[in-house]
Amino acid sequence: MAYEPSVRKRPWIALLAWLAACPALAGKGTPVNADLEATPRHPRHVLVAVHSWAGSSQSLVAAALDLLQGSDLFEKKSSSILWYDDRSVPSGHHVVGSYTFLSSASIAQMQAFLRGIEERLGSPQSASSGRLLRAELLWVEDAHVETPALKLPSPAIFDTEWGIGTLMASAEDPIADACDQGREQREFCRAIAKAARKPNIIVFETGVDAWIGGEFKDGTLECWAHAHARDEEILGASVDALLAADVARMRLESRGLDAADGLGSEAREAVTKRRANELFPLEVPASGKIEDKVMAWVKSVSAKALQDRILVRRAVVFALGPAAIRGAIVGTRLTGAVTPMPLVPVTSVEVLESGGAPGEPPAFSVSLRVAPPKIPKR
Repeated sequence: MAYEPSVRKRPWIALLAWLAACPALAGKGTPVNADLEATPRHPRHVLVAVHSWAGSSQSLVAAALDLLQGSDLFEKKSSSILWYDDRSVPSGHHVVGSYTFLSSASIAQMQAFLRGIEERLGSPQSASSGRLLRAELLWVEDAHVETPALKLPSPAIFDTEWGIGTLMASAEDPIADACDQGREQREFCRAIAKAARKPNIIVFETGVDAWIGGEFKDGTLECWAHAHARDEEILGASVDALLAADVARMRLESRGLDAADGLGSEAREAVTKRRANELFPLEVPASGKIEDKVMAWVKSVSAKALQDRILVRRAVVFALGPAAIRGAIVGTRLTGAVTPMPLVPVTSVEVLESGGAPGEPPAFSVSLRVAPPKIPKR
């Protein structure tokens, strides 16, 4: 499985001792409110948290990362996705994307871009099912903001059960460096070190797209993706498997059996390099077993991608009803003389429970077998 319980060791104890010994040198003193419209002289580290409580939450927070990377404002440095229990919402889970970037944008520009992502991926949504998506700045290097609408560093880092874990998941190193080199406020650095003394919270954590795999064995090309919790997640993951299978098929047909070694990981990496800057809404009639719904969903994604000339990066599910799936394709539209090619046909779908430790969200694998590749003769 791609998901493992994660107990993070906090390296901040040594920092706390150093801060206590050198209070005059450890970080900046009285904070000055940052100009939200000002652009920094050099790129600075930024920590973004993206949350989802409904729909295909993992695909949704991953799609937000795709759109952030598809812009010219954010250069990804580190990323991770965390799962927390949340019994206040019907899904039972709160999924958080922890994303650290380098950015030369102003705080106002970044805020506006995050609001745009919320509007595209977070609506339409049902108040009864939980919120689809929310995105927020948690930390901007060397920036202090205290306004009614925005506070930086965000109080959520210390005031929520997910805040310190989200920070540690992707921003541990840049924040430690900023504190060590005196670029951050003393009180903020001390507060992080203090939070390290609290008991570790076990969360289920995965690297973005680490849930995808595949192989070519005995003439059969099969790709899969692991999913947690519910049918919407399985549908979202199924398109990850489809895209990996499509790339794997092309590699086998161009390079022959030499491409079989490491095929799944290479196909996954090729898909992750695709740029995504648009959303293409999609509503699909679907009913029956989950395997039937997966087949209807991947076929419709393939058909729309070909018809609308879309290079697909991912697909997300907003809502799953008794007779329909409502979601969107995330990708970019092909331009110029580029000829769109149909995605590899899926011949069979299998959804299996894949275990998990006590307390772990229910785990499933969705596996797609596709049309046999035409292996070139040597």
